[in-house]
Amino acid sequence: MEALLTSHLAAIEKVIYAIGIKEHYEKHLDTGGQPLRIAYVGKAPQISTYEPGLDLAKSEQLPFTVTTNLDKALAWLGVKNI
Repeated sequence: MEALLTSHLAAIEKVIYAIGIKEHYEKHLDTGGQPLRIAYVGKAPQISTYEPGLDLAKSEQLPFTVTTNLDKALAWLGVKNI
């Protein structure tokens, strides 16, 4: 399963969101769900070098990528752009 998300969130919301994603992903796996890949696509100001939510998700080893390019996100997910 793949997910493609776009959003405009403030830093604290990104941290809260990352914690929620981690909890949902763990529950998904604990209940027998298949591993996921998640791609976040945003504009350059959203995808910056200081992203506390991104740092948290990386430290928890969540399977995701962050990019400003939709084609790169789709390629990472293994989805053909139609």
